[in-house]
Parts: sequence; C-alpha cells; structure tokens
Amino acid sequence: MRIALALGVAVFAACQPRSRSSNLSSGFGPDTLRGVVVIEGSEPGIHVFLDGSTGRTELISSSVRFYKLAGLEVQVVGRSVARQFDVRDFRVRGARGHPALDGTLRIRDGTIYLSLTDGGERPLHEGRALFEAHVGSRIWLVMSDDGGVAEFGILDNGKD
Repeated sequence: MRIALALGVAVFAACQPRSRSSNLSSGFGPDTLRGVVVIEGSEPGIHVFLDGSTGRTELISSSVRFYKLAGLEVQVVGRSVARQFDVRDFRVRGARGHPALDGTLRIRDGTIYLSLTDGGERPLHEGRALFEAHVGSRIWLVMSDDGGVAEFGILDNGKD
C-alpha cells in the first residue's frame, strides 16, 4: 500500500506543469532558449535567428540590440509569439566554442572586476588599462587557460 501511494504521489508530481520563471539563473524553463545568434539580410530586411538544439527560431525584441550578439552563444528569456520568440532579456554563454562570462565592469579598491549578471563577481587582474575606460559597461568575456582574458566584447556601454 505504501509503495502504491508513493508511486501515485511521484506520478502526480511529475505531471504538474513546470514553472515558467523568467529568472535566467533559475534554470531553463519553457520560456528560455539557448543557441547561437545569426543575423541574415540587410536593412531594412534584417532577420535575427537563434540556432539551437531545437532548430532555428526567429528572435524579435523592442529592447535587445541583436547586432552585438551575432555569432555568440546566448541564453534568451521571453515568450513565443506566433512563430517568433520575443526576447526580454539575455545572457552571453559562449563565444567561438568557449564558455563566456557576462557582466558589468566595476572598480573597487583599485581592482577592476566583473559583476556577473547571474550573481557574484570575478576580479580581472589583466588588461586594467583596457577595461578601465569601460567601467560601468556590460561586457562578455572569454578567459584564457592561464586565467587571463582571451577576448571580450561590449554589450552596453552604460551610457545608452
């Protein structure tokens, strides 16, 4: 009897709909997609797509500047609208096959660090002269094997 009851509770719990949270750090829900941003066409007929494991999805947004994300692996959150995905927010997850960090450059006690979009921070001991001019900007970066910065890009300069 106990086994049947436990099995019934497990089946019931498994059948419940999952949360549609838009918090990117809480994991992947049905309103979250991941893939590489591809931009096709030229003005005024530009189309933005996300090439992911489930295929190609057209992305739309009134707030995200997709041209800065071209070629990057991103995680987007939003909602499906017809055959498109309306993006409310994003996180850069990779660049050219390497994991990437996404955050805002800050300076404290003479040290420049990346305040990660998902929480936490990472000090940047290399490239101070380069990063100092961009304090306050949201960037993505790829770390090299020796802990230095291999490459980075500016997503938002904090002044737009």
